[in-house]
Amino acid sequence: METINQQPIQQFTHLEFIAKQVVEGFITGLHKSPFHGFSVEFAEHRLYNKGESTRHIDWKLYGRTDRLVSFTLLMNNIATVD
Repeated sequence: METINQQPIQQFTHLEFIAKQVVEGFITGLHKSPFHGFSVEFAEHRLYNKGESTRHIDWKLYGRTDRLVSFTLLMNNIATVD
């Protein structure tokens, strides 16, 4: 296996990287929700079972823990009374 020569990389150790745009937290709420007229609330996490849809896997949690976990949401209909 070939190793990387560290000498050219070490000349850049004093550099700092600054993000051009803050993504999470800043843009939250600026996209359209697919749940019109519904209130969506987190209910629980549970272990992912092989064969389930991957739609509800918590990918952020998987990135932190390397464990596949599904999440469940509660949807509350907002009813109007005339």
